[in-house]
Amino acid sequence: MVEKTKKTRIKRGKSISLSPWLLKRAEELVDRKEFSSVSDVTSTALSQFFAIYDSQERSEKHLRDMLQHAPAKYAVVIDKISGRIETAEDARKRLNIPEPPELADQKI
Repeated sequence: MVEKTKKTRIKRGKSISLSPWLLKRAEELVDRKEFSSVSDVTSTALSQFFAIYDSQERSEKHLRDMLQHAPAKYAVVIDKISGRIETAEDARKRLNIPEPPELADQKI
């Protein structure tokens, strides 16, 4: 089934299953005249979902690209996040940075 909307967009029919809670919420929006149909609620929700999903995917790709081409100091951030570096001392060793003089005398 294909229907033309007022904005001359073509929608294709597809049967989907919704949880009773989602269906009830969508029907409430239709009853309050905020949307013209459950299909309209679903289309709007999916449009917003894909906008957010695509935006997050682009952000994650951008971050991966940045870190992939970043200097070694940014690799330490990756190591910290992934749990390969536990302490500042581990990070200093990873970057071959000498221990600060004020800490050198405090060895236990």
